[in-house]
Amino acid sequence: MHEETERPGQPFPLDTQMIIRDRYELAGRLAAGRRVLEIGSGSGLGLGYLQTRASEIIAGDFSAENLALLRERFGEQVPIRHIDAHDLPFAPASFDLLVALAMIYYLELDIFLRQAQTVLAPEGVLFFCTSNRDVPGFWPSPQTTRYYSIPELDRHLREAGFHAEFLGAFPAEGSLGRRRLRAFAKDSIKRMTLLLPGGLPLWRRLRAKGQQPGVPLPDRVEDMVPSSDAPVPLPADRRDHNYRVIYVIARKLT
Repeated sequence: MHEETERPGQPFPLDTQMIIRDRYELAGRLAAGRRVLEIGSGSGLGLGYLQTRASEIIAGDFSAENLALLRERFGEQVPIRHIDAHDLPFAPASFDLLVALAMIYYLELDIFLRQAQTVLAPEGVLFFCTSNRDVPGFWPSPQTTRYYSIPELDRHLREAGFHAEFLGAFPAEGSLGRRRLRAFAKDSIKRMTLLLPGGLPLWRRLRAKGQQPGVPLPDRVEDMVPSSDAPVPLPADRRDHNYRVIYVIARKLT
């Protein structure tokens, strides 16, 4: 089950816009001239962008609400399917690129990777992104199942028959030591707040006050605020404590 879908017109911090645009720009470069499947498309913020680059594209989501949004926005322009990431309804080797953005922490990873291995053609690519649980101050989102470190992801991907490249994006502010101190203080405040009557709503209000002010989310990634920093290659055998977003480009081994 997913969190509330990011929808055009909703207020989000500029930082969120940059993250959405950044991941779709990278996905777009990978999609050039390829047969593409995007799963977990949400409201389709990046679907039009991918469509202009792919030779063919199919998109879908598990949520009936999101499917209705996708069909309303794209009509007959893009084939829209109900898609369960644990049981992809496509023939073997149907796609050259599988895009799964900001969703793997809702999935049983090994089941999903086996499905990806089946529907991708030889030398096909799986591209996904995840929040980095190893950055001090990280808190999991509601309804997620599990977040993975880079070495854990690399192991699961190798066992599933992929060779992965990892990129870090959106560096956390300050030194690692300062971030650890801030994270300890924030964690302590949150735990104490949640013990109070009505603690959860109070914590959400406190957290909202510390975030950037929201601005309406554009309906196209091209109109979102761009990031000024390019993603940085990260080693597969070490946890990273500095980048808030991890991109994974996993190539299917032949």
